[in-house]
Amino acid sequence: ASITQPLNVWYQGWNALANAGPNGQPILTADKLPVLHDAVVKACGQLNGLVMDPMTCTFDPASIQCPASATSTANCLTAAQVTVVRKLYEGPRDAHGTLMYPGWQLPGSELNWLPWVVPAAGASTATTIDPGIALNTIRYLAYPGIDPRLGLTDIPFTAAGFQQIMNATGNTFDATNPDLSAFRDAGGKLLIYHGLADPAISPIGTIAYYQAVEDQMG
Repeated sequence: ASITQPLNVWYQGWNALANAGPNGQPILTADKLPVLHDAVVKACGQLNGLVMDPMTCTFDPASIQCPASATSTANCLTAAQVTVVRKLYEGPRDAHGTLMYPGWQLPGSELNWLPWVVPAAGASTATTIDPGIALNTIRYLAYPGIDPRLGLTDIPFTAAGFQQIMNATGNTFDATNPDLSAFRDAGGKLLIYHGLADPAISPIGTIAYYQAVEDQMG
């Protein structure tokens, strides 16, 4: 299903904000993605170095946090990087911890975070894809009026902000109706697949829509 507004405003915006460090520099850097991914595979991999069921993986990035006595952080995560990874695994939430969109990065997808969430070595976060999507959506699509002055910090991570955007433009851009009875009655059959390591569109959102269709249609 096309869930454009929640995906492009809150999901992409959350990812961009999670890794936004001082002066436009990333907190989680490209060189740490293999370190993180290897640790995830070691903790949750079942076959050929793959995480076959990321839904059951309870990997905690703090398990590879650098000790205070470390003289090098090349093979571990700093405390700030652990916080970033936790946010990416948790998905976009308001101040009460409520999900703004059913989607997050799944364990095992870490190598695909570049260049969506993590920029290439030496590059700024402005070169990643997520902030561009979130900014263009919040400025030019989310509200009836256009405001190029809006930034990532203007994204409303609140229930009221969610309702405002969804009421204004959600019906225009989103296709979330789980009632496929007309399609079924016309003889239609639908096959859905989604890669679990997709860095752009979280597979959790697709699963949520599938579950909604199942609840509606039986």
